[in-house]
Amino acid sequence: MTITSVGAVTGATDAQGNPVRGASTSVTSAGWYVAGNNGGAEDPTGYGTADVPRITIYNKTAVAVKATDQITIRGSVWKVVGVVEGWVSPLGSTVGGTAVTLERAG
Repeated sequence: MTITSVGAVTGATDAQGNPVRGASTSVTSAGWYVAGNNGGAEDPTGYGTADVPRITIYNKTAVAVKATDQITIRGSVWKVVGVVEGWVSPLGSTVGGTAVTLERAG
């Protein structure tokens, strides 16, 4: 999984008056668990794939994810929805982790 922090607005504008963003940075992050949520539709062709518009990802450690970040999982790009939350694994972890709700970007 890759976490991409989209470049911040620099305060400058381009020739069309649009805000100019700084460079984006990406880091690879491991140890995430993925859970689909909020519906989805089974593929009508019967191949067993699902269109899952929203997922929640969990990590047993605290990971810095911002609301403006984009997450790439297996080639699909997702955007953060809502607030990045703390999470503790129900499997006996006593260390706080991270829960992030995502929806497909684009």
